[in-house]
Amino acid sequence: PAPWGPKRPKFPLKYEKYPIEDCAVTLKQVRDLAGFLRRLCGAGILKHPDNEYNRKRRCVGKPIAWSQITMYEITSEVIKRVIPEEHSCSWAELVSHGHRQKRRFFCSHNWSGCFRDFAMTLEE
Repeated sequence: PAPWGPKRPKFPLKYEKYPIEDCAVTLKQVRDLAGFLRRLCGAGILKHPDNEYNRKRRCVGKPIAWSQITMYEITSEVIKRVIPEEHSCSWAELVSHGHRQKRRFFCSHNWSGCFRDFAMTLEE
């Protein structure tokens, strides 16, 4: 299943906008995203996008390994393909289905770091 549920979301989302402190992502939602990405990477569906960094690395168009996917690739290859620019919303808004999700903790992460490592750190 996809992290946003069994049906493709309809945009624009009809949810009330909440204050930023009520737009958190739950650990389960991080796990769901990790599982989804693991399946996409395992199937070879996610490819390194064409950008200067990947051209230098000579990996444009090659499959992205689950152990190497970063927030940059997740954003360009998943999030921006699911959420249309003209109806932009946050990932938290998409996966929360309009429910407030107050944060209990705040953790920052490096966008160039491996998402797998970030998700594993949250589990600890």
